[in-house]
Amino acid sequence: MATHNAWWPIAAYVALMAGVGFVTTFFTPETRGRDLTLHHDARPGESQW
Repeated sequence: MATHNAWWPIAAYVALMAGVGFVTTFFTPETRGRDLTLHHDARPGESQW
């Protein structure tokens, strides 16, 4: 993909990745205070909402 020394493809990529990171914070469970080496604390799909 030739960008001809344009800055906007990099800015668009960074903005897209920031958006992905922002959105995924609302869908991942909180892990603070959990011991993820224990099976019952590391189970996927547990949510408190």
